[in-house]
Amino acid sequence: MKILKKLLTICLLIISLSCSNDDDGSSGNTQLYVPTQISTVQTGSTNVTDMNIEYNSSNRISQFSFVNGSQTNSYDITYTADGIISSIINTRPDTSTLEYAFEYSNGKVSQVTLINSSSSIPLTVVYNEFANTYSVPSGLGDLLFKYDASGNIVDISATTGNFLFSYSSSEGVFKNIPDNFPLMLVISLGSSSSNIFNTLLFSTKQLTGITFFGNNVNVESTRNQNNEIEMVKLIDATTFDIQSTSTITYELR
Repeated sequence: MKILKKLLTICLLIISLSCSNDDDGSSGNTQLYVPTQISTVQTGSTNVTDMNIEYNSSNRISQFSFVNGSQTNSYDITYTADGIISSIINTRPDTSTLEYAFEYSNGKVSQVTLINSSSSIPLTVVYNEFANTYSVPSGLGDLLFKYDASGNIVDISATTGNFLFSYSSSEGVFKNIPDNFPLMLVISLGSSSSNIFNTLLFSTKQLTGITFFGNNVNVESTRNQNNEIEMVKLIDATTFDIQSTSTITYELR
């Protein structure tokens, strides 16, 4: 009888430990809300730009696209076994494609190669650890991307001017993205600057302000019952006129 009691005790202990492992999320079944669409409309216009976002089984972004009327720019993302972005293929409205192939050094992008049907152009990316900046050559001179300690971009500079961004300590729309530099790079090199705003900077923290070419814009966000940002308004800091409104749709995965 004593042996039986000991065996029952051991079985109960094993079951208890198994339940504890399931509860702490180590089984990989932790659910989270992810943004699947950002719809942006300029004030006084009915022209809507939809940013649609798809995910893979690891809840990493597998594709995002900008849809404006009949015009669609899509970006398909592939990852390494370690979960870092290895390439992004941009399919343009005319169905032509441009691939961005990434190479890394010490976990940071060190080169991006632009590949289309007729050429392959490698661009050296210089990362400055102390300033937390990336420098990339482009047709407009070097592009400089500066990040803060939370991994959010605070400055995009080119010879024509720069964009400055500020954040609060609250969680952003893309709070689950560990590194957005490859995403911001392809947007900056290959799309109109308006798409930079539609991505909401892929920011992990809540965006609160933008300055571009000396113009200041306040960013006002509202949250839903799940505390996810559901609406973002860009407001002229001088006239307090709303410039655009973005509505964010989420999915529980």
